[in-house]
Amino acid sequence: MGTENIIARKQYLYDIAKEYKADGIILQNMKFCEYWGYERALASHVITHDYGIPSVAVDRQNATGGN
Repeated sequence: MGTENIIARKQYLYDIAKEYKADGIILQNMKFCEYWGYERALASHVITHDYGIPSVAVDRQNATGGN
């Protein structure tokens, strides 16, 4: 994935938030998923600091339906 894809995803979040007049954005990823965890942390920073939309980033467990 190139930098342009990362930037496009942040822009998409911003556009959707504005379209729906969202008060903020909740970003989530699977716990211990290092690849997406990095981008999620970056997204939270960009959304809040660069676009001025409050955001929170949360981890969730993998929901595979095990016993």
